Amino acid sequence: MSKIAAFYCKNTSYIYHMLSVAKCGYDNAYGDRYGAYHDAGDLKTLKGWEDLLSVSGGEHCGALYGLCVGIPASLEGDAFKEYLLALHDLFTTEDQASNLARYRSIYETAFAPRGITIHEASHLVFYQSHRELGTAIVGITNILLKNMAVYEDRVWSTCEVELQEVADRLNAQFLAHDYAPQWERAVGCEAPQESFCAMLCHGVEGGAQAIDIDHNKHVFGLPKDDEATVDLIYHEFVIYLLKGILQGTEGFRDFACYEIMESLAEYYNRAVVGGHSHHNWNAKHIEYYKALQEENPAMGAKAMFVKAKEAFTHD
Repeated sequence: MSKIAAFYCKNTSYIYHMLSVAKCGYDNAYGDRYGAYHDAGDLKTLKGWEDLLSVSGGEHCGALYGLCVGIPASLEGDAFKEYLLALHDLFTTEDQASNLARYRSIYETAFAPRGITIHEASHLVFYQSHRELGTAIVGITNILLKNMAVYEDRVWSTCEVELQEVADRLNAQFLAHDYAPQWERAVGCEAPQESFCAMLCHGVEGGAQAIDIDHNKHVFGLPKDDEATVDLIYHEFVIYLLKGILQGTEGFRDFACYEIMESLAEYYNRAVVGGHSHHNWNAKHIEYYKALQEENPAMGAKAMFVKAKEAFTHD
């Protein structure tokens, strides 16, 4: 059974810091405050690739979001820098075989948990499939590598103190109320990882939050209201469970299914803790799921989703 816990990581915080100061999907006071610490040309360049680097729930996922945001943000310690160096080298060298030989261990660390194999043939396919975006990849990785020292020297120590304080507060609530096993029983799926990690970071206000950077790591901003943030983390935990249940469906592959999938998560969330009341959910969808379960209490989450897809995606 899984545990819900709040964490923070310098690498995660840094990636979203850079998106914020460059106003890539995030335009907020945090970015305004720290933007002057960085080279204006670097920020302008990142902003030019905003469409590649940004996400919007149910609407858009940039072509380089996973590669240049999600994966590095999920890596800990020196693996972050090594991964960026590997990508930078891959799209600047003329010898892909030497790149694989030099950086095989970091590719395996970053890619294997995501089901991506890395041997000579697959590495070449990976390179060729991203070749058209090579200039952007080189530029993005170069800027991220160049600006990390600024973040470490001028920002991180201050932000880390606040992140620790918030993590301690939220974790006290998660320890006091261990709801995860109840959701696992309600949804009919045991969580695949030991912990569901709510990764706290600055800079994401005004843009996408509750987004996954790894199977069990989802990014959340610092709360203005602890209760609202806890509610959102609970909702996202149910989404995390549904990813396993809805395999083989279009639930996480088709933006047209986004709202009915979110509503299904909220249906189960309400069943366990009363729901995430700080968001205006689609009441029609939730009532539909409630009626399905009343008619057939044995109906599972996957069958309910398929029914809802038939009923609503062609409205």
